[in-house]
Amino acid sequence: MCKLPPLDLTGKIQLSELPYLIKSCDALMAPDTGAVHIATAIGIPVIGLYAVANPQLTGPYRALQFSVDRYQQATEKFSNSQKLSFFGRIHDSRSMSLITVKEVVTKLDQVILHISARKKP
Repeated sequence: MCKLPPLDLTGKIQLSELPYLIKSCDALMAPDTGAVHIATAIGIPVIGLYAVANPQLTGPYRALQFSVDRYQQATEKFSNSQKLSFFGRIHDSRSMSLITVKEVVTKLDQVILHISARKKP
């Protein structure tokens, strides 16, 4: 699937370098971070991973089709309320564990098909 192994540059580059790095990617997979917004702004497909915050609020603008959303499930499992407000956040380190590898692989397959369709003449 990948020609090169995934690259983790966490803490190894400057923020000002990030857009240039993202522009060289075919796709980006990330949780609720500024990187998803940068990628969306420059037209790079994003696999967003959401369980801590509502992707409708913090997700990539108008580009949620490849996101994995476990926010409501995290709300029900890890908060005192069964339903947080639209602006709520889950403050439990286990929240992201609700996202399964199978869900991410499914979204990755969708992104690969999307990229392939864009490259066809």
